[in-house]
Amino acid sequence: MTEAFVIVLDIRNDIRDGATLCEALRRFDDPVDSLEDGYPDWHPAPYSFHGMLTLFLYRETTGDSYRSLTRHPELAGVFGLEHIPDESVLSRTWRKRFDHGDREFITASAHCLVKDISRTDMGAFATHSAQIHISLYDLSLAKYR
Repeated sequence: MTEAFVIVLDIRNDIRDGATLCEALRRFDDPVDSLEDGYPDWHPAPYSFHGMLTLFLYRETTGDSYRSLTRHPELAGVFGLEHIPDESVLSRTWRKRFDHGDREFITASAHCLVKDISRTDMGAFATHSAQIHISLYDLSLAKYR
């Protein structure tokens, strides 16, 4: 879990420097040594492991449901995906592609980030509030449309 906290520090620092959550996650390209794609090499996974990892970090941080993610196709470009997977793919990815350690990493990172941001004054950025999520969505995706 040490890697989770290092990642959170990098994302938090990007946000403090004026980046939105989407921008900070888009910049997140450090390989996480302890995480491995749960699909074997021969598996024809149409979505990159890194893209799905950052999408799930976003989801856990904002508190979005699988359904609400599918309503925002613009997020695909932010996370390097061709399109946002449907709800069943998201659910299966969480259960099958990410093992317990991957899920723990994503959850711990997101919760630490939300807690850190809520303790500091970084503006209306990220909590599980729908109002703040709408602001986050509008600010971060306007340039990707």
